[in-house]
Amino acid sequence: MNENIVKLEKWIKESDNIVFFGGAGVSTESGIPDFRSVDGLYNQKYDYPPETILSHSFFMRNTEEFYRFYRDKMLYKDAKPNKAHYALAELEKQGRCKAVITQNIDGLHQAAGSKEVLELHGTVKKNYCMKCHKFYGEEYIMNTSGVPKCDCGGIIKPYVVLYEESLDNDVIENLGVDNVVKIQKKAAISRAESERDIEKAKAMAEKEANDARVESETAIAEKNNNLEIKKSELEKISKAKKAEADAAYKIQEEEQRKTVEITTANANLARQEKELELKEREVSIKEKALEAEVKKTAEANKYAAQQKADAEQYERQKRAEAELFEIQRQAEAEKAKSEAERFAKEQAAEAVKAAGLAEAAAVAAKGKAEAEAIQAKAEAEAAGILKKAEAMKQMGKASIVEMMCQMFPEAVKNAAAPLGNVGSITMYGEGNTTKLTKDIMNVVNQVSDGVKGSTGVDLAKMLKDFVSEDKEVESTDNENLGTPEPADYREF
Repeated sequence: MNENIVKLEKWIKESDNIVFFGGAGVSTESGIPDFRSVDGLYNQKYDYPPETILSHSFFMRNTEEFYRFYRDKMLYKDAKPNKAHYALAELEKQGRCKAVITQNIDGLHQAAGSKEVLELHGTVKKNYCMKCHKFYGEEYIMNTSGVPKCDCGGIIKPYVVLYEESLDNDVIENLGVDNVVKIQKKAAISRAESERDIEKAKAMAEKEANDARVESETAIAEKNNNLEIKKSELEKISKAKKAEADAAYKIQEEEQRKTVEITTANANLARQEKELELKEREVSIKEKALEAEVKKTAEANKYAAQQKADAEQYERQKRAEAELFEIQRQAEAEKAKSEAERFAKEQAAEAVKAAGLAEAAAVAAKGKAEAEAIQAKAEAEAAGILKKAEAMKQMGKASIVEMMCQMFPEAVKNAAAPLGNVGSITMYGEGNTTKLTKDIMNVVNQVSDGVKGSTGVDLAKMLKDFVSEDKEVESTDNENLGTPEPADYREF
């Protein structure tokens, strides 16, 4: 067996206050290459040297290329702890290994079970937002592409120490510490969380105040001229430039702080054990002071928030009153408008009614006149008929003979009508003309026979009797008066 191995085994067996300091060689057995071996990162070809890619300036300047290399060569999700990791974890469980100080960033010591692990170069298991300091796990980086972004929009940075960056000062200060490490870790975490909450509260208050100020200035600018609007825009641009300058100053300040490189710190366990009680009291005093400061700040923020809420409530009340007044004014205007429209409609209805009444009166008058005219016409026709009937009654047979004489020409005309459709008639032989005349007269006689058959009135006999009576009267008159003028019966 190698002499050095035997000596190491003897030291381990005889020691109960071990602090292990290790690096890349511990993880090579887990499949994670180191930097300077034959197959290490420094001997692989990329567009940029690995030491350049893994620098702070390269990360800030070319973040997307940094993450392409980082995901490809720095993350070993499937790597498992090896025997060395488990041995150190077992020594810690026995109480003999007080801490593991490592330059590795793979987190395999913790995966093997070690609790007190001081990671000088950080870890790939944690990533943080450079804007709001929110932490993200390794899975988040693996499952994203390009430059990972926080919910707030800030760029996420691995929790590792890059080239051009100093080691974690808290880790250096706590080298070799047992209980002090735990206390300081808790205090640091509490302090960081408190400072983060305070900074968040301050940032939120500043944001709200700035938003309120911008809103107020914008409202004023809207009521002012273009010059004031331009002024407001220039003011906002100036504030943005100032914010950018402040951010750049903070970044520069942080970089300057990290340029001061602390290479090592000799931990004197004996001295730390003697000073442990004093440090515990100092931590307790700091925690109480921090608690008081946080409480004081919280109360101040609470009072400011209450004052702001009261002001906002007063503003909302005044705005509501103004809106109520405007609504009432509009309602009154609408009511007056409605009354005017109703009056106009009533006037229009009255006009339509009057026009309708006038039109109805005109129609009634017209109807009455037409009725009177019809009545007068009917009365005149009735009187005429009555007079005609009286005349016919007085005239007796003479009136009947008159009617028959008026009817006969029409009857003869209708009987001869078919002959009107004949273009020409050709007669052959003698006596045909006389025969045609007799046929026409037979038609006339048939008319007289038809009247006699339907009414019992013998027109030929009536006419014969009337003529005989007339001749008797004429003879008598001639005897009495001498020879009169022949009677004219053309009217019959």
